[in-house]
Amino acid sequence: MLRNLGAWRIGIGITLLTAVLAAQSTNEGPRALFERALAVADARHSATPDQLASLFDLSDLPEARRHQAGQKAGAYLVGYLDRLTKRLDLSDVPDATFTGAIYLHPTEQGTLECVLSENGWVFTKRTRENVSDYFAAVSSDKQRVEPEPNSFSSWLRPRLPAWMLAKPFVLQNWQWLGILLITILGLMAGLIARLVIGSMKREIAERRDVEFHPNRKSGRPFALFATAAVWLAGIPFLDLSDTTYEILNFAARLVLMVAVIWSLSRIVDWASDIFAGFAKRSDNRVDDLLVPMLRRALKVFIVVLGLVWIADNLGMNISALLAGLGIGGLAIAMASKDTVENFFGAVGILTDQPFQVGDWIKTGGIEGAVEEVGFRSTRVRTFYNSLITFPNAMLIRTSVDNLGARKYRRCKESLGIAYDTPPQKVAAFTEGIRELIRLHPYTRKDYYHVYFHSFGESSLNILMYLFFNCGDWSTELRERQRLMLDILRLANKLGIEFAFPTQTLHVVQSEMPEHQEYDSMPAAHRGGRQVARAIVDEFTGRDVPPPVVIGTRPDDAEGSGGDGDG
Repeated sequence: MLRNLGAWRIGIGITLLTAVLAAQSTNEGPRALFERALAVADARHSATPDQLASLFDLSDLPEARRHQAGQKAGAYLVGYLDRLTKRLDLSDVPDATFTGAIYLHPTEQGTLECVLSENGWVFTKRTRENVSDYFAAVSSDKQRVEPEPNSFSSWLRPRLPAWMLAKPFVLQNWQWLGILLITILGLMAGLIARLVIGSMKREIAERRDVEFHPNRKSGRPFALFATAAVWLAGIPFLDLSDTTYEILNFAARLVLMVAVIWSLSRIVDWASDIFAGFAKRSDNRVDDLLVPMLRRALKVFIVVLGLVWIADNLGMNISALLAGLGIGGLAIAMASKDTVENFFGAVGILTDQPFQVGDWIKTGGIEGAVEEVGFRSTRVRTFYNSLITFPNAMLIRTSVDNLGARKYRRCKESLGIAYDTPPQKVAAFTEGIRELIRLHPYTRKDYYHVYFHSFGESSLNILMYLFFNCGDWSTELRERQRLMLDILRLANKLGIEFAFPTQTLHVVQSEMPEHQEYDSMPAAHRGGRQVARAIVDEFTGRDVPPPVVIGTRPDDAEGSGGDGDG
């Protein structure tokens, strides 16, 4: 504690020494300040606002408030000096030989306090706050009252009854009524602004055929902006003391700045709704992904810029604040590896476009339709209508199967028919299915396969392999059903029976059919080869068929890949 006290004393000593050296360098004492004040008082009708403001120390006020506060205090000061019964004797005020940093000069109604600043001697904050009371005390005689610094109050005060000028608590009655009136006018202005913005929004929605988000239907930020603007414009007319004025002005400015940031954010939301409507009507789906990402980026930028703006208006040191944010930002960046990775994942999605909003994807055990892509995460709607949110960094480390980017949708079926179906009917059935594929509007015509494929445990299996040319699952299901129904109709027309798992019990007959008997294994081999040649000569033929050409019928060109007897 003693160490801190010693440091505090050293700081005070350095400040006083700096002030004394500044006074010696400018060779100016408190007398020069009083000379300037009296000169301004003598020429008060032609004094400029800068001359009035230069008499006071305004370093404790925000930059936007300094000129007005200094002008007001200067007007009270010169009015007070002009009304003194005895003019100030400048010989009583120290000249350049004064070595102190603070000077107090007594007057009729109170002490005028001066301080040495970087720009020379000026009246202190305490004098600035009390000078209005000094002026009021010497102006009690109405015949000596001249126009006060605030032209509106000087016009209004003589016309008010005595009870309005009474000061029951902090402010005079007319000032309290003025605050109430300004508050009511601000609320009315906010209501009007809200109605105007709502009307404009409805007109834009009808003209652009846009449906705005239901949570963005309110014009509250614009109403708040109009209310704060009226408050900020009306407060100076109340002729308040510096302390009261600072409190009300600070509150009004803070509300106004918050309303500006909120209004800009709401404008971004509405603009994103408009562009999102345009994106839905366009064929390009990149803008469906880009609009929500830009909306978030702009809103973050507005909030950050707004906070800096508020800090600057509150008198904070922006350079020191930004420097601190830079050092803190470096530490945060080092500790937020995942956040940076998620951001670059979003950039990768935007540039490489592995999928778009609405595509059906599979990645890392997650499967569903992409609903939204942000800078940090991606949202996917699953089959169960649940919403899965996963970080974008996951898309950098894992593969993405974009099912929504399919041009064709595969259909692979195995049709089992009864074992007692004659070969001719099998060939007719397979060729009939091919013809159905060629005739259906949504089937791919340049690549399909329908063949008797295998002998199953209880059926003859026909492989049906084709693709549907459709962009969504609902259309695929509809066209698959239409094709399957036509296959059932084809089977009924041809007398084809579909098999189902069965077991057949064979009873040994007393009389067995006669078959060729072979007395040796070589003879059996020769007999089998002779029977196979007879079958090929009768049904398949010895000619070598050309490769299969998809899309042609067996009778369109010789050897086009039919099923022999089909």
